[in-house]
Amino acid sequence: GVNPNEKYNFLETIATISDMTLETLKNKIVNHLDLKLFLSLNNGELIDIYTTSNILPATETEFEKFRNFAERERMFFNLLDIDYASLDKMDFAKMLEPEDSTEIKKLMLVYKIYKSYYNFIRHILDINEYKNYTHFIDLVSRPLDWLFPTGVNIVIFHKHGNHIQCNPFLKPYNKNFIFMVREDDYSFIPIYHITMQEKKLLPNNVKGIININ
Repeated sequence: GVNPNEKYNFLETIATISDMTLETLKNKIVNHLDLKLFLSLNNGELIDIYTTSNILPATETEFEKFRNFAERERMFFNLLDIDYASLDKMDFAKMLEPEDSTEIKKLMLVYKIYKSYYNFIRHILDINEYKNYTHFIDLVSRPLDWLFPTGVNIVIFHKHGNHIQCNPFLKPYNKNFIFMVREDDYSFIPIYHITMQEKKLLPNNVKGIININ
């Protein structure tokens, strides 16, 4: 069964279905979540959800962290037509009083993405914060070598069975489904397909991923 865990229950359910511990799943997400994947999740909405009110680094220490991030993500800077060399040459004081307003606006956008990306990772690891399942359902549904290689569709039923939770990330071409019952805001119970013969459970026939043909 799924461990009672209000903070992580949706992810705990996914971990149970994928036959791993919650800690393993969390580490896999954090270790494999690159910037490109993060930006594509939830149609980019996670950027606004996890950003901060600061539009640029507020301290020199934060500026150095941002610059290190920029160095690792030079390709992303190129896509936004930002010259990384200009940031590399810039110091904290110059950033606060920029000569090129266009360049600083681009840096503000990148800083927003940078903060969102790391705030999302911090949120995943924070054991005291409730995890909103809508922020993770797109991620865990995707074809990911380290989770579900062919991807899955996730269908969530209300506990009374009278309606299905809206999931905008369903993929009609994928016949692999995970079914859950949402008991309350932070409780998701997986539905398993069990194959038995002569009242005996067949080996390897308890499946949390159900193929619908």
